[in-house]
Amino acid sequence: MVTICRAIIALCFCALSGAALGQVPRPKNDSVRWLREVSVYGIPEAKFAVGSKIFTPDSASLARLSQGTLADLLMQHTPVYVREYGNGMLATVSMRGTSSNHTALLWNGVNLNQPTLGMLDFNTVPLAAVDQVEVQAGGGSSIYGSDALGGSIHLNSQPHWQPGHRFTFQQNVGSFGRWFTSAQAKFASAKWEMRSHFYRNSAQNNFSFVNITKAGAPIERQTNAATLNYGLVQEIFYRFSANRYFSVKGWYNANNRQIQPNMATADVADEQQDHSTRLVADYHANSRFGYVQAKLAFVNDWMRYNGGAPIATNRYWAMLQYEKKLGTKVQIQVGAAWQHITASVPAYGKGIGENRQDIFVLTRYQALPRWVLTANVRQAFVTGFIAPIAPSLGSEVKLYQQQSKKLVFKTLVSRNYRVPTLNDRYWQPGGNLDIRPELGHSAELGLLYQRGTAASNWEVEATHYRMWVDDWIIWLPQTSFWSPSNIRRVQVVGAEFSAKFTQQMGAWRIGGGGQYAFNQSTNRNQLNENDRSLGKQLPYVPRHRATAYVNLDYQQWFASVNFNYTGQRFVSTDNDEALAAFRLFNLSGGRAVQLAKRPSANPLRITMTAHVYNLFNIQYQNLRLRSMPGRNYQMSVKIDF
Repeated sequence: MVTICRAIIALCFCALSGAALGQVPRPKNDSVRWLREVSVYGIPEAKFAVGSKIFTPDSASLARLSQGTLADLLMQHTPVYVREYGNGMLATVSMRGTSSNHTALLWNGVNLNQPTLGMLDFNTVPLAAVDQVEVQAGGGSSIYGSDALGGSIHLNSQPHWQPGHRFTFQQNVGSFGRWFTSAQAKFASAKWEMRSHFYRNSAQNNFSFVNITKAGAPIERQTNAATLNYGLVQEIFYRFSANRYFSVKGWYNANNRQIQPNMATADVADEQQDHSTRLVADYHANSRFGYVQAKLAFVNDWMRYNGGAPIATNRYWAMLQYEKKLGTKVQIQVGAAWQHITASVPAYGKGIGENRQDIFVLTRYQALPRWVLTANVRQAFVTGFIAPIAPSLGSEVKLYQQQSKKLVFKTLVSRNYRVPTLNDRYWQPGGNLDIRPELGHSAELGLLYQRGTAASNWEVEATHYRMWVDDWIIWLPQTSFWSPSNIRRVQVVGAEFSAKFTQQMGAWRIGGGGQYAFNQSTNRNQLNENDRSLGKQLPYVPRHRATAYVNLDYQQWFASVNFNYTGQRFVSTDNDEALAAFRLFNLSGGRAVQLAKRPSANPLRITMTAHVYNLFNIQYQNLRLRSMPGRNYQMSVKIDF
């Protein structure tokens, strides 16, 4: 059935692509009525996230990591901790001291976290499939729903409405059998815009490492770690008028990979296949009566481990929201969402179906010219129970503003939740139908300083936050199986600091930035008299994380250096054993060559780039006994016309 659906989807894409190709710009004497250029935007929920800390990687950093994954971007350009089970293997995140299933990952407003596990592998999200990335730290359940206790990550794409066509081809080759291929085509007219993007990324991952589990710590070559990722992104936008448009976006993503064994079990030969089909259709209309957005979405996730019975889930969404500006000071957004989930998991014993409904109200109030407030609330209803109500209150006050400078004081308090996964409730044996949603309370305050001129821009921000999570779900051993319970209580005390800048100096342009995060994430209750985790740092949550980068451009030449630091991580709840901190440097540089100048069209450009990763050949472990590669290289050629 899934194969048939994919074939139908592919045929629809081809048909719609043909329609879009028929709308490319025509000669001036043709009877085409050109519309005045007017930008139409989706409803930007970020404007209701007043008081939040948002990390936005710049376009240069995204371009130079186009062959990487979302895990690479987060590791190199944000203070988020990424835990990898080997190079290119399963990658999960810890944001603001929380667990891997406490971060919501949204693609064009659709939560991609798998309902079985409550998370997504960030190494299965190639940056080649993404246009824009925003990382919002801190609780956001009132705006984005379940999972957003530690934060949320947003992958978005918007129409540009720039008539013309563009083709981009990129080829990378690198160490350990690394091959990356990307091809992108864009066709647009005054009313149509179509973007197609194919990518393929593979690696043998046969790097050398020091095996510390054997006598003498011999140097060995990694086995059973090959990866293959490929996919297609198809986006089609149609503009009815200057203030109404419709879009259909599809993303097929496949991952076939071996499972890298730990150093002590090198003869294991596990493998896994994952395939996902994601579709979302949006209608946007803006008028004097307000802004309306309607959304339909479908997500299929399929996984097979070691050739066993597959695990599959289907999710169907319908969402409607309306936004209106009331007078000059108040904006309000109201909406409702419905989601239906079906799961075919052998361990459940039967097919599972579940419904989730959300209703929400978001408000923004310009209390004074320099003071803005937001008050939001969301209520979710899940088959079998009602999720906790999730309100939030945010504030931003401009303490100082003069021409190109401003100083902003930010505060945010919120109540957040995470709905238990299907595995938590239905896995047999062990599933707990009485499991409760996790409940979190958070508060933060920060200072933001910005200064901008024609030649330079600077931004510095510092944030302090606290979070309390109750009914934290953990799986504990029973007589003959494991079962989840709402037992743990966790407190997080932390701080973040970030800075970024750009400076133009004649033909030279320099940009850079850095982030630092401190997270004290501790257990607040004792499970039993033998439990030594009380007051201890949670496993695999580093207290210290830092990143820094500098990008340098001169005419057609460019260079970039990136540094990221991950502090000590405990591997057990009693903190008796820890992994050492590690520091990584990455370097890249290259040149863009313009081969032809055509006044009436974009020039043909070839960009050649060399990358060096782990510059100082550091031997490190991100996860206990999982080897990571030393110094390695990539060469890239990108053709753009």
